[in-house]
Amino acid sequence: MCLPKGLLQATLVDIWLQDCPKLKTPNPDALRSLTSSKELRITSCPNWGSCWEEGLFCTTSLQILDIGEFGEDYRHFPWPFTSAASQPWSHFTSLEYLTLWGWPKVKSLPDQLVHLPALRYLIILGFSGLESLPECLGKLSSLQSLLILRCPLLEKRCEKGIGEDWHKIACIPSIEIGGRTIV
Repeated sequence: MCLPKGLLQATLVDIWLQDCPKLKTPNPDALRSLTSSKELRITSCPNWGSCWEEGLFCTTSLQILDIGEFGEDYRHFPWPFTSAASQPWSHFTSLEYLTLWGWPKVKSLPDQLVHLPALRYLIILGFSGLESLPECLGKLSSLQSLLILRCPLLEKRCEKGIGEDWHKIACIPSIEIGGRTIV
């Protein structure tokens, strides 16, 4: 139910939390101290969605992010908030690998993805209610590979040449949709 006290330290490089439905979020200050983390994986931990959305993970060295399946209560994908005073997404300038795990109620992905200049690999999994991709995907000049899996509405919209969202991803060199290599 709780992480051991003192576990989350600035020197922690890899953090993996998976399938922990009862795990409570730690003190926000402990999360803010994770400035050296290179890999963060938090999936199927429903209580952690709010701390993620509130921008409590402030690491500038993060290269791999695997996040999602926060719970059925969310109707949007929680992404660090943005305001005039604080722009947590700017902490992810080194992020190269991003995996987003979804759930049926989510209809769209955050537009803040456009603020990931180093992103090379994007995986979108299990968003059965996801209706479309954000326009910003075409603006991610470093994006080399896109995988969309278990997202039936999105898979149809991203059909090569004819899907309504194809223009948003057509410039990506490697695309896999529904287990099939498209490009």
